Amino acid sequence: MRSKLPMPIVAARDAAILLVSLGACLTMGCASRDAAPAATQPATPEGNAALLHHIADQPYVTADAGYRAIYVLWKREAFSGSFAELSSLLRENRIIDTCWNHEPATRLTRADVGFMVCRACDIRTGINWMVSGMGRYAWRELQFNNIAGGGGELGYIRGGELVAVLARAGEYRERQAGHNPDELVKDETQP
Repeated sequence: MRSKLPMPIVAARDAAILLVSLGACLTMGCASRDAAPAATQPATPEGNAALLHHIADQPYVTADAGYRAIYVLWKREAFSGSFAELSSLLRENRIIDTCWNHEPATRLTRADVGFMVCRACDIRTGINWMVSGMGRYAWRELQFNNIAGGGGELGYIRGGELVAVLARAGEYRERQAGHNPDELVKDETQP
């Protein structure tokens, strides 16, 4: 059934509906993006194995867990201080960007993780990454080096995905240091 309203009124009505719908989508889409619900994110455990197990079980990685995992990749030991102390330390050493103000429950994107992994492992081979220092190029650099799998750099990183990236980044780091990662784990019964 055709509307009996004059054409300019119909166009104005349709434009108003479109603007209201678009505004609702934009606000609702951004409402829960920054922080994960507190009830679904248990406290981040200390210790390397417990931390990796915790991360692997999470649907998305929070800044607290991600920063602690990157610290382990960078220093090869767990960090037992507060999130604020860890953030400050990573910022001072340029592992995280100086303008980042993540809260502990903020979900990390693949670009965030790419930035941190490239800095922690001293990966500087891509021209776009070297010139811009942007996380999106860092993630692509990790993909080029077979450290990261597929997926766009702007999406949130899942727990299992981060664990896989950390494992491959550790192997990459060992190869760059001249070690064969396969020889690092030897059977103690062999001479």
